[in-house]
Amino acid sequence: MKNRYIFILLIISLNLYSQTSSGLKFLLTFDSKTSSLGESSIMNTVGSSATLANPSNLNLNKGVEFQIGITKLFTDVNTQNLLFKTDFSKKVSVGFHILNYRISDLEIRDIPGEPIGTFNVQYLSTGVSSSYLVNENLSIGMSLKMLYEKIFIEEASGYSIDFGMYYILNNKTRFSLTLTNLGNMNELKYEKTALPTTFGIGCQYNYNVSIFSNYFTLEYKNNFKDKTNHFSIGVETFYNDLFFTRFGYITGFESKDLTFGIGIKYWGINLNYSFIPYSFDLGDSHSISLIFSL
Repeated sequence: MKNRYIFILLIISLNLYSQTSSGLKFLLTFDSKTSSLGESSIMNTVGSSATLANPSNLNLNKGVEFQIGITKLFTDVNTQNLLFKTDFSKKVSVGFHILNYRISDLEIRDIPGEPIGTFNVQYLSTGVSSSYLVNENLSIGMSLKMLYEKIFIEEASGYSIDFGMYYILNNKTRFSLTLTNLGNMNELKYEKTALPTTFGIGCQYNYNVSIFSNYFTLEYKNNFKDKTNHFSIGVETFYNDLFFTRFGYITGFESKDLTFGIGIKYWGINLNYSFIPYSFDLGDSHSISLIFSL
């Protein structure tokens, strides 16, 4: 427990005072399906999930889609999201999202000993997204997000913009590019929190083995501010668009690498679950999402 609080407080300190690394890492939080696939968000955030990472993918799921999700991270860290998308026309899709990230009951001490109180940390993102289908193979999209952060009694707000595009090479292969979290924050206490501006490129290949369908995803992401690079691999296998198994691998993090998940889809309702084990005695991440399609 002690190690977990130290880790959380270290994250907060970096968000507040580091000029060489980015904060607001909750913007790199995704839906349950994406999390289970090595966090390969460029290719696998489709439909309503596209509002979180790649707006060009909004039109890959047709019709109206509504999604709610909850993630339990470590001991007292919780994330909730509310996602929506619909189609204005055959070429234009729109969506919105609310993403809330909260760390609860952190202890306040002015000297060693018993705490004198507790405080919470909260991050919030709300935004709108749109995609435009240029032709049957090419889609472009953009998201505008309004951001808010509060640590103890200090508050700040700001905005960020995401850009994305995908190109369908053939009926088995799709490529995509993203540039996410471009924007600015007001000062929090003494300085501004830097956004995790990230360039990403990914590809996805689908193939069949016997009665099973499979999607293989490979992605690369570069965080400009942190100067970090991450590769993600995700493999999804499903039968009759009904039962899904997922696993992934992500590089560039000391505390995590393997990811796992399952899904069930029936009569327009999709239930997804993801599990990510963490090292350093931090605990595990559990995420669940429920999608309604009309």
